[in-house]
Amino acid sequence: MLFLRIIIIALPQIFLFLIIGARLDWLGGWNQESRSFDIMVMLFIVIPIFTAALLFGESVRYYRKVKSKDRTRSILLPILALLIFIEALSIDYYMLTQLRM
Repeated sequence: MLFLRIIIIALPQIFLFLIIGARLDWLGGWNQESRSFDIMVMLFIVIPIFTAALLFGESVRYYRKVKSKDRTRSILLPILALLIFIEALSIDYYMLTQLRM
């Protein structure tokens, strides 16, 4: 579970770096290929789904610990998952504002 948390936490930052790198042309022409657009669209769709799944999973785990009256419960991970979810949605919103038709 720790490995999945690390991957899901890193995905929004990778997406943001790709957006900024493409805008400032730091990617060496990578942003001018069709595969780059496919990857950006895939990340645009997948990242909020993964972060929502992380938020749901952490909330369920916290709820089970509260229900069983476990003393080791911590609300830190559900709050972190919520912050990562909000970050992913805000990065997607930023991406939508950059689209020009």
